[in-house]
Amino acid sequence: MAAVRFTKVSARSISPMVLIWATIIPLACGSEEPLAPDEIPFVDGVWSFNETINSGFGSASSCTSFGSLSIAQDGEVFGGNFQRSQTCSGAQSLTSASPASQTQSGEIKRGRVERTALSFELDDCRYEGSLEGNPPKRISGSVLCTSISDDLTPVTRNGTWQAERVTETRM
Repeated sequence: MAAVRFTKVSARSISPMVLIWATIIPLACGSEEPLAPDEIPFVDGVWSFNETINSGFGSASSCTSFGSLSIAQDGEVFGGNFQRSQTCSGAQSLTSASPASQTQSGEIKRGRVERTALSFELDDCRYEGSLEGNPPKRISGSVLCTSISDDLTPVTRNGTWQAERVTETRM
């Protein structure tokens, strides 16, 4: 049987690149532990929101929406419903078939809240925002929408959004 020989390793003998990769790899692989219940920001309730999104058909086209988000939170995830009134200006609205003014409602999907941020989807748009206050009273962030136009061309639209808490729902 061969003898096993151990070598003492000092901090000086480890390459700085090895130390950097040993730090980066666990972070990139999502090894972050879930938040403790008292660390999860409370976003449950009704929020008033507005957004401005370019329509993707030229810089002179944009849509502005005002409405509400009714959020039902379960730990780090949430869902709910939204309602909004949208007015578009410029050559075309969000899709060429959409009227210049319309009212929409639907489901909030894939909602996730972290220490200081949240993200969710409404229709074909992905919202990301920063939470302000403890408990949060305001959210502001960016929105990215992707869709297919009538002529089957991909259309990407982006913009900004803000929300303010109207009511809290504590269970």
